[in-house]
Amino acid sequence: MKELIIQALVTGAVATAIFDIWAQLLWRLWGIRPPVWARLGRLILQGRDAVRRHDGTAPAFSRAEQALGSIVHYVTGVAFALALLWVAGAQWAREPSLPPALVAGVLTLAPAWFVMLPALGLGIAGQRLPHPARFRLVNAVSHLVLGVGFYVGALLSGVF
Repeated sequence: MKELIIQALVTGAVATAIFDIWAQLLWRLWGIRPPVWARLGRLILQGRDAVRRHDGTAPAFSRAEQALGSIVHYVTGVAFALALLWVAGAQWAREPSLPPALVAGVLTLAPAWFVMLPALGLGIAGQRLPHPARFRLVNAVSHLVLGVGFYVGALLSGVF
């Protein structure tokens, strides 16, 4: 059990970091804004109404909102990694392969599109965003990158 937890921590943290690095690359190279995890922190700390203020009067994000949003983002990555390790099994954990990791990355779109985005007031799969089709494409590719991160993280977790 301890080994599984360590594998999930390493796999999830590495995958989430790769996801974040990808988001920063998108921002720097193509001007595609990265997720604002502080918004998630605000949702948790203050509720839906505080997040849904679109009139330009919302205050800047606090350090607590920023920290909580980032922590929840990484905890979620670890939870997804734990689910992947549990479903894929001990053999995959010992000898990771890319296909199950990519499938896991794609499956993480479901909670993002059907739980998190609606909770943030952005609609199912970001339908309330200015360019929802572009957002979905970028988001889907980003979650494939998360899947690659699961694979890299699983490989690295074998070192521990």
